[in-house]
Amino acid sequence: MTNDAFADLILGRAAQYSETDTVAFNDNRRNAFEAYVDDNWKVSRRLSLNIGVRYSYFPPAHESSDKYRVVRPANYNPAKAVTLNAQGQIIKNSGDLFNGLVNPADYWDFSKRNFAPRVSFAWDIMGDGKTAIRGGFGMFYSREILGAFILMSGNPPFAKLVDLFNTSLSNPGGGAARDFDLPTTLGSIDTKQQTPYTEQWNLNIQRSVLKNTLFEIGYSGSRGIHMMRTQDINQPLASVGIANGSVNANFLRPYKGRGVLNHREQSYMSNYHGLHGSLRRSYSNGLSYQVSYTWSKAIDNADFTGGIYGFVPNTQDSSGERGRANFDATHNFIVSYTYELPWLKSGAGVASQVLGGWQLSGVSTFQSGLPLNPQLGRDIAGVGSSSRQRPATSGSPFLAFGDRTADRWFNPTVFSAPALGTFSPLGRNVLSAPGINNWDIALSKIFKLHHERPTLEVRAESYNSFNHTEFNGVGASFFTPASFGKVTSAKNERSFMVGMRLQF
Repeated sequence: MTNDAFADLILGRAAQYSETDTVAFNDNRRNAFEAYVDDNWKVSRRLSLNIGVRYSYFPPAHESSDKYRVVRPANYNPAKAVTLNAQGQIIKNSGDLFNGLVNPADYWDFSKRNFAPRVSFAWDIMGDGKTAIRGGFGMFYSREILGAFILMSGNPPFAKLVDLFNTSLSNPGGGAARDFDLPTTLGSIDTKQQTPYTEQWNLNIQRSVLKNTLFEIGYSGSRGIHMMRTQDINQPLASVGIANGSVNANFLRPYKGRGVLNHREQSYMSNYHGLHGSLRRSYSNGLSYQVSYTWSKAIDNADFTGGIYGFVPNTQDSSGERGRANFDATHNFIVSYTYELPWLKSGAGVASQVLGGWQLSGVSTFQSGLPLNPQLGRDIAGVGSSSRQRPATSGSPFLAFGDRTADRWFNPTVFSAPALGTFSPLGRNVLSAPGINNWDIALSKIFKLHHERPTLEVRAESYNSFNHTEFNGVGASFFTPASFGKVTSAKNERSFMVGMRLQF
């Protein structure tokens, strides 16, 4: 903050004062209707089927005062476009400020044939109750989140923005109004609404291998279709002029008079395939455990960790965004157990009462790292936004597992900034962050203070028991070289907790 700006803040002066009449929350409503039918059919003593279908009717949301407005490209008329000066500002009274804005209620085209079949089976192969095959397939429709519609009620003409210059906070109206308008950033939504749905399927084999022990191996998959993501449909073509600052991005945008158009469309897709196995022993003779392992791959075409609001770098061609999903963990191995320590389990002496009957339990988790996506943080392509633009590479950024350190998790020297006015061909989420190696262990015992009640539980718990360093993040911003490729945060603290609980 400059000295003058700080003085303006202290003295109540403002070089520019903005006031909007936007209502943050409106009376947003939506309806839904669903019906289903299913049947369990025991085909034979060894085979049973479940068959059903669900119907879902999800019309788009609406605002009780009909205040939704969206940008519909088909209604934009270039002949009515506003005129912009070299700074990308709108010359007053030069065109239609509402060009392309429509009431979506007049154009909604949404899915009405949302029939979702489901079928599953269970088959006792040998008829002895020890080996079973189970499988199924189902479709599941869902409604879009209401937040995707709410923002439409903050668009013109229901939101008006007034900017005054050389005014004071005590008397905003005393300033001077500008003689130009600024392009506005709007939230919009596609009037063609296709109900999002997922398809899920699985097949697994279960076998009783030992007494009280069950082995299972199986495959599961899923696919997400017509999910919502955001595109800037007013993104200009990549431009050297925008990238070097000689041209204002708003001057080259296809829909004149608008800035970024956060257009929510149903083009997010995902798929998942996983092979999993487990060995489970129910509690018997003082021991129970579950060992499970999953080898999987999750792929999608947008970064979904930020919800629906972050758009892809290149709206003109988003094919390069298909890659590992942000939640993709290739390997996931988990062991949980409860073991009653064998010594002094029985006896009436003080030693047996104090030292016997203790239980050791815990959970050990080993997981490969989630995807890591290097980003520029600057608009090198020249499209009016730096959102998720990536650096280029001249070689492989991968390091062998033994070569990775906290100061060099991947090879930062192969990265470079793309040429101005271009996008990097580097794919999304090509690197992996550190994984998880964690042991949580507990030791507990229940003392009976009476032959029925009360009881006293004494418990000691240890988290990250072997003090293994857990890396929490890796610098992925290319233009922050001090941290690029280095671990930015880590946790290697072991913690203990001791407690008692009296139960009556």
